[in-house]
Amino acid sequence: MIQRPSPSISTRKQPKQARATELVAAILQAAAQVLASEGAQRFTTTRVAEKAGVSVGSLYQYFPNKAALLFRLQSDEWRQTTELLCGILEDVGKPPLERIRTLVHAFIRSECEEAAVRGALNDAAPLI
Repeated sequence: MIQRPSPSISTRKQPKQARATELVAAILQAAAQVLASEGAQRFTTTRVAEKAGVSVGSLYQYFPNKAALLFRLQSDEWRQTTELLCGILEDVGKPPLERIRTLVHAFIRSECEEAAVRGALNDAAPLI
């Protein structure tokens, strides 16, 4: 059985300046848009770079391949959802039942808003 090397899913480098941070944000936003609109089968770093209005070389400075880009999208989405839900649960100014109700509504809203990207990420899993 042939062992294929697994793709790297870590970023190459972290942005240090505001301009670099904005570049990475634009790449991630474009990646989410490409994934949601074109699906996992047509998701490429070239399409993402075009959508972000940057060169592929600029994209590769921060993301070595599409696996790293997809992993970052998924990680960011999980982090944002976790922060949202924790914030609701930790709001001791509201009674527990109200917090739970708010949490459930927020979770469902989050799932609906991110459904296209999550579905595409799920479809992309075997591709990376």
